[in-house]
Amino acid sequence: MVLLKVIYSYYLIDLMLCSMNVFSTIVWTINYDPNSFPDALERIEIILEDHDYFNSNKPKWYSSNL
Repeated sequence: MVLLKVIYSYYLIDLMLCSMNVFSTIVWTINYDPNSFPDALERIEIILEDHDYFNSNKPKWYSSNL
């Protein structure tokens, strides 16, 4: 159980970093690799939807039964 809490804590840190990178990813992609913008936007949309646009700490696919 302790290990699961530690892993989840790392996940929350990763989620925070991910949420901070959403805007910089858009700006960077437009400036340096505009051809891959649709792909980057698709990945960002997946992250946003998984976390209810960061209204939830847990992604939709997470099961508390793990």
